[in-house]
Amino acid sequence: MGYYTTSRGTGRVEKPQEGMFLTQDQVWEILNQIEKGKKENIYWQRDHAAIFFGFYFGLRISELCRFTRATFRFAGRGEVKIVTLKQTPRIECVCKCKRVFRVSAKRMGKKVKCSACRCSLDVPTRNVDMNPPEKSPPVVEKHVLTYALKYIATLPEGQEYLFTPRHNPGKPISCRTMHSIFITHVEKAGLGPEYSWHALRHGRGLAIWSAFRDIKKIQEFLRHKNISASERYVHLDPAEKQSMSDKLDERFQR
Repeated sequence: MGYYTTSRGTGRVEKPQEGMFLTQDQVWEILNQIEKGKKENIYWQRDHAAIFFGFYFGLRISELCRFTRATFRFAGRGEVKIVTLKQTPRIECVCKCKRVFRVSAKRMGKKVKCSACRCSLDVPTRNVDMNPPEKSPPVVEKHVLTYALKYIATLPEGQEYLFTPRHNPGKPISCRTMHSIFITHVEKAGLGPEYSWHALRHGRGLAIWSAFRDIKKIQEFLRHKNISASERYVHLDPAEKQSMSDKLDERFQR
């Protein structure tokens, strides 16, 4: 069980299976519903672009929410540089209760609480590179780049972040708000609230696997540090499961 925020509030619903994904057809159904409701939602272009980017660039929600004009730039033909926030350096802390845990390097010199004994301790200062690594998908479709350029051109001059909250365009939108927006549009498209934002990323990974049958390409596109994280998409593929079922039927039928 887990908590999920929906358009009707926060409720306790069954936690989704690990690796739930949205297909490209389902994503386009969500996008179409956003377009249909543009008269009632003055921020429909922001919502449309966020979900579009989330799927086609295989983005984590934290990466999308921090997109700026500077970080989302076209470095070459079909290539986009993305700051991979998940790989921001982390500092190891050792508590008096012997618990060892890591925190973001941005908290160096600050106090944190141990989740085990709740005592406060100082995060040690280290010499680390505070700039997250930039990675990018090896290539994306031409229509995706065209769409991205058109969306950026619609933003007010001087707006740094590509996705901002309603009442504070100078700040990035929060992950919580973006997830709530995502769930609202998923429900309007007739899908359940059990889908998380990561279902977009999983869907894109599965699409790459279905097209190329190459785990290395999944690793490059989704910017996985270890290839073991990319191997899950082989097991998620419905076609792979059906093929296995057919072979078992053929081999063991009576």
